[in-house]
Amino acid sequence: MNIRDLKYIVVLAETGNMSKAADICAVTQPTLSVQLKKLEDYLNVPLFHRGEKGDKRITPTKVGKEIILAAKKILSEAEYIRTLASRAKDPFTGKFRLGAFHTLAPYFFPKIIPSLQSALPDLKVYLYEDKSAQLAENLLNGTIDAAFLALPTGESELTEIPVFEDSFLLAVPSDHPLAQKQYVTHEDASELSLLLLEEGHCLRDQALQYCSKNGGEENREYRAGGFETLREMVRLKNGVTLAPAIAADDPRPGIVYLPFKNDPPKRLIGLCHRKANLPKILTDKILEIIHTIGIGDRV
Repeated sequence: MNIRDLKYIVVLAETGNMSKAADICAVTQPTLSVQLKKLEDYLNVPLFHRGEKGDKRITPTKVGKEIILAAKKILSEAEYIRTLASRAKDPFTGKFRLGAFHTLAPYFFPKIIPSLQSALPDLKVYLYEDKSAQLAENLLNGTIDAAFLALPTGESELTEIPVFEDSFLLAVPSDHPLAQKQYVTHEDASELSLLLLEEGHCLRDQALQYCSKNGGEENREYRAGGFETLREMVRLKNGVTLAPAIAADDPRPGIVYLPFKNDPPKRLIGLCHRKANLPKILTDKILEIIHTIGIGDRV
């Protein structure tokens, strides 16, 4: 059993077709079939169900699914070893997989990526957007190299580097009674029913923490899957919400963003990676680029 064989079964599981898998792996179909049989003989278990005559579909067995999942982890670790070796020679070259959660990525990545590419042209940056919990899991299993997450993550195996604070604003329709004010107080917000995201979004958790501390409640008639939907609901005069300041940099007609007078709610954004994964010279350079752009309140 070797890395090549593990790649074969992972690709075969993803395609469900021997011919397609052979093309992707750059081998002939008979070669792939022989290697699969050898691996199954070595493990002494069938990894795939073969279709009946004329049916080219191939699907993993129950134990095959577990072995393929383990194979993916091993392949990820092998890629990680190659990345470590490459970074030891030059930390500013090679593949760099960078993630951010849904209510940050669309507003943050467009600000930093041009400068990152300009300053580090030999670093091939691949972007990933997902929920915070999934990004943390991807960091731990090596699927991505680093991610911008709200701190603290609660993951002891991750290195967390505070980067900037992103304040929350109160987003209201332009004809709302509060819209003419220069700022709002927590007392103003305590009387409101806030539109929030659905379960699993850290922005929802942050908004609920604010409500718990300062009053206010959730508008339970509607939950959105993304912040842009929330923003559209506000524009259509269906409610109000808390908006990250970084998202409010992209103004929309029909919406007014109001800062809080005192002690504004905020989230701390940090650059996170698996311990001993990234060289400090690389993370320092990334932070330097971000701070030069002037995003959020530097910490």
